[in-house]
Amino acid sequence: MRDYQRTKNNKYVLPQTVYLQAIYKIRDYDRMVLELERALESSPEPSDGMPKGTGTSNPTERAVIKRSKYLNDVAVIDKCFNTVPNEYKKGVWNNIVFRERFPDDAARSTYGNYKALFVFEVAKELCLI
Repeated sequence: MRDYQRTKNNKYVLPQTVYLQAIYKIRDYDRMVLELERALESSPEPSDGMPKGTGTSNPTERAVIKRSKYLNDVAVIDKCFNTVPNEYKKGVWNNIVFRERFPDDAARSTYGNYKALFVFEVAKELCLI
């Protein structure tokens, strides 16, 4: 299925590159959450093999930097997902992340409007627009 955004009757139209950046950030959500968990239990990087190497080991700082890289994006996606009503969340999420069709319990345009709102809010909060 192709990733396109509706342009008719859509007040949340984004430039194509911004739209795709926001979509792929949302699709990367599960990996970012996994990286947040891994950052807490990561081991230090191996030494360069030199007996008097210049690199100093600071595993705490490295873990904080790695976590902060993903923490903001995960928080933004969680915050923006709350703009979608509960009865449409599963359909919108599955459509974006797994490229599934919208469920038949509501009109496609309703799901499309909430998907457009969600993607627009993510792009705005991540300062892509």
